[in-house]
Amino acid sequence: RVLFRSDYPHIEPEIFAVVIEDNRAITEQKMTIVSPDGTRVVMPFNTNHFTFEGDLIKTLRVMGSPA
Repeated sequence: RVLFRSDYPHIEPEIFAVVIEDNRAITEQKMTIVSPDGTRVVMPFNTNHFTFEGDLIKTLRVMGSPA
């Protein structure tokens, strides 16, 4: 299931690590997603993989664990 920001407007990231090399960056974090009714879903391990073109994000790949 894909989660959209409009469906879950409150997201609490807890970033554990950031690795930057050349035009790439990877972040490792835990995400707590709060639904409009207050239900909290914790995704304990997630990574975001960025590539940059100049100062702009060229690609973003999000990989997450099940809640």
